[in-house]
Amino acid sequence: MRNIFTAKGLGLALSALLCWSCGQRQTAHNAPVVLARVDTVQITDADFNTAAEKLGLGATRARSLEDWRRQLQLLIDRQLLLFEGQQQGLDNTPQVLQALQTWERGKQIELLMKKELGNQLTWDDTQLAEFFSARGADREIRLSRLVLRDRNLALAVLQRARKGEAFDRLIIEQDKKGQIYSGDLGWLNPLALTDPRLTSLFGQEIGAVELIESAGAYFLLTLTDKRQVSLQDRRQLVEQALAKKKQADADLAYLQFLVGKYEVRLDTTALQRLLASAPPPPAMRLVRSKLGDWSIGEYQQTLKGLPQIEQGTPNAVGVLSLQVTRAYLVDQLLAKEIQEQGIEAQLQEARQRLREQKVIEVLWEHQGLRQVPVSEAEMETFYQAHKTSYPPPPPTPASLAEWQAKIRRDLQEEKAAPLFESYLASLRQRHADQIHVDEEGFQAFVARRRQAESPEN
Repeated sequence: MRNIFTAKGLGLALSALLCWSCGQRQTAHNAPVVLARVDTVQITDADFNTAAEKLGLGATRARSLEDWRRQLQLLIDRQLLLFEGQQQGLDNTPQVLQALQTWERGKQIELLMKKELGNQLTWDDTQLAEFFSARGADREIRLSRLVLRDRNLALAVLQRARKGEAFDRLIIEQDKKGQIYSGDLGWLNPLALTDPRLTSLFGQEIGAVELIESAGAYFLLTLTDKRQVSLQDRRQLVEQALAKKKQADADLAYLQFLVGKYEVRLDTTALQRLLASAPPPPAMRLVRSKLGDWSIGEYQQTLKGLPQIEQGTPNAVGVLSLQVTRAYLVDQLLAKEIQEQGIEAQLQEARQRLREQKVIEVLWEHQGLRQVPVSEAEMETFYQAHKTSYPPPPPTPASLAEWQAKIRRDLQEEKAAPLFESYLASLRQRHADQIHVDEEGFQAFVARRRQAESPEN
């Protein structure tokens, strides 16, 4: 992150503070020291320390008093943004409420699973090594690609490459015809693939060429190099992949646990009616359990609020059964389990902090990002200037769109930061009479922090 104490970077620093918004406040061992107030809201030494930790400021002893003031100003500005967002009613917008609902469902399931199946979410070094070996994560390949839009041309170039023509020369030839999008994809590990069709390339020899079609584009991929890596080399990647697998396995196990506990049974006739072309009767029973019956209409209503569950219309009873069961879990069983397990209190503070985060995000969108148009030429210039900060362009259109969106967003944030700083300045002026800094207490706090961090102590 750029220096957060520059004027240009202040908007981005506030954006970084959003990470602090959804974390837990530190619990002070002593009574909190109030450094400032914004209206009736206190900003304490604990708030200051938590923000510094989340922003990764590290050692602070060498900073000037003005640097410390700017950090305090970030917390004041954050509170001003919350006031402004609440006055505009942003805390009850669909964008904020949907984010809260989605987060809450996920957090509820996470806490419940940890209580019932916590041992299934952990592993030791032996299990990690076995997973590393089983997934072939010790082998990495390097690919180069040529992307064409015409199928016949792609097939013709593929045949020429497989007959021994140099891939680099084919790229140059197509480049002259304006038919090209090419580049080195860098080193790929099986655990980091976004397209499973690339898996077969790991077993081939250097020089092998494959053709992959996706969304009207034809990707010619050639294997340019291979290497071996150790578990230590890729430990973080392997841990992330194993954690993801453990989570998926635990999700299914917890679903099965609840199905058994509440004796959930799906009506096969109703499932068949859902798969049929004619609309099924909404009142028809779809699920029965200890909690009672659940109808097709209730299922369809639940799906409207669960876009992460609905992934198109299922074309098989098995797929539909899983979708229905997951929807029933969210709609009927979660609230019952939350009440029984007594975990509601654990969610209250985190829920409020997330609401605050989303309010500031909406303001950032409205007052910053939406005010900044970005052209393709600007994106290209920005990318070339920061090329080393981004991975190579990915091999599939969907992944490429995400990659381009990330670059666009970064450029928008850079352009929007000065505009957002002006917006913040207007808020400070408008609410100046509501901001009160305890100058004596603040300077004493800084002195204590410097003394505590002194090498002599």
